[in-house]
Amino acid sequence: MAESKHYYDFTNELSADEIYEGLLAHGLFTEKLPPVFTTKAFFDYCESQSPAFPKNPAEYIYHESMRNINTPRPLGIPNPAAYQRLCKYISEIWPQLQQYFEEETKNQEHIISRTHIRKMKDSDSLFSMNYRNWKDDGTPEPDLLLGARYRRGAALG
Repeated sequence: MAESKHYYDFTNELSADEIYEGLLAHGLFTEKLPPVFTTKAFFDYCESQSPAFPKNPAEYIYHESMRNINTPRPLGIPNPAAYQRLCKYISEIWPQLQQYFEEETKNQEHIISRTHIRKMKDSDSLFSMNYRNWKDDGTPEPDLLLGARYRRGAALG
């Protein structure tokens, strides 16, 4: 059986340009919103015009939508100009971040969380809350459970 990937294997598959586009064009809004909410046009504008957004701090945009149980659901959306600057900065230091991720995760036996950035199949997004691909992520649960010495608070061995 093939060995599962490490975190750094996923980050090393992404270029600085892919990070910038993935975060800015497809990462501002949660995946739970309908696809009508997109920042692809904002990304295209930033690519063609190279705007110089101000460097001063910006508050996030607050919005409440009503749930179907008649209680408000607060939503916070980053300020697009500040978010663009953050995405640009992350893409500029991407090689250093890749090196950091490799150093910090290369000795981990298992991927602890499956919610991390990666190239997605059939999507330009870099992140999904419910992503699970056992071929890439492995299935560490059996290894973590087999040979366990404790069950329900009692020693087994």
